[in-house]
Amino acid sequence: MYIDTFLTVIILLVIGLFFVLRSFFLWYWKINDIIKTQNQTNNLLWQLVNIQTTGKPYGDAQGKMVIKNTLTGELHILSREKWEHLIKKNPKQTLYKIIKENE
Repeated sequence: MYIDTFLTVIILLVIGLFFVLRSFFLWYWKINDIIKTQNQTNNLLWQLVNIQTTGKPYGDAQGKMVIKNTLTGELHILSREKWEHLIKKNPKQTLYKIIKENE
């Protein structure tokens, strides 16, 4: 009698623990999948930026800055030196803003 009750409680605890751990691990893996997908999306978006600014999906934007024209929305790639020269000429300019600095 006691053994039947004990086994029933143990089986219910094991089943409950299984569902709790299962939901935790599925939640954790889902977060990792979301992060992986976000990184892939970011890479694809930067390929589009490179294609729009240079005509090539990779390479030319490395080590440079992506600048956006605030009036037209056009993207341009400038070296840091050119950007600093532009800012030095007109420190209060608002026509361009930095979107991303590539290292």
